[in-house]
Amino acid sequence: MLIDDLIGRARRHWLFIAVGIVLGGVAGYASTWTKTPLYQAETVVAPANTRNAATGLAQLLQPLQGAARTLSLGDDAADLSERAVLIMRSRQFTETFVQSEGLVDLLTQPSTLGRLLGSPPIAPEQRVYVAARLFRTSISAVRVDGRTGFVTVAVRWSDPEAAAKWANDLTAAVNEEARRRAIADADSAIAFLEQELAMQSTVAIQGAINRLIESQLNTKMLAKTRPYYVYSVLSPALPPPESEIVSPDRPLTAFVVGIIGGMVALFVVLRRRV
Repeated sequence: MLIDDLIGRARRHWLFIAVGIVLGGVAGYASTWTKTPLYQAETVVAPANTRNAATGLAQLLQPLQGAARTLSLGDDAADLSERAVLIMRSRQFTETFVQSEGLVDLLTQPSTLGRLLGSPPIAPEQRVYVAARLFRTSISAVRVDGRTGFVTVAVRWSDPEAAAKWANDLTAAVNEEARRRAIADADSAIAFLEQELAMQSTVAIQGAINRLIESQLNTKMLAKTRPYYVYSVLSPALPPPESEIVSPDRPLTAFVVGIIGGMVALFVVLRRRV
């Protein structure tokens, strides 16, 4: 009986509930115009195919070494891509990126609400950390397609031109960082192997060390001669048109707030005695 009574009340006051839905939808849609629209730019990259390049470098070294050897650098493309994704998501890389792009001041400006509430400004020693955290968690995103291995670097910002620039710059920066680390690791390995070679007198061990040195030289040459060491750009980011707003989603917001308005109206109806 109680359920039938509640349903009856809702039917009798359907117009009141409908008005609540409409008013809620209008209020939700109107509220989206108070928010800064965001645009999304995306760069799609693929792990660089290093197999052919590595084989070519090995052939160049054959006259120097006197024998042909198969290198495994081409097999590391997936691993390089995974490491590059981790680099892009790391705090250290993001802090370096926001500083190099001059984004620290832009991303640490106090919000309008914060100014109205009198929130204290961010301490100077915390500004880089806060800017990098905001960029890493709210502005940029990295998605990996598990089937193809393609990586999408997306950036959301209120300026379409800036969003596209940052997406492209982020991809270029991680390529450069991966190259720098590969060269540094190869130099370190070569220095260690040359020390070991000087201390060894066994021909077999010397040959094995020379092969390891050759492999590190190939890694270093590959990193130095390929600007796109980790990724090849399939689709560079372009500024999205002004009509392509990704946030706020005005129709969705109007729908959700409209439903909430209807639920509030229904609650009011059910609370009434008549």
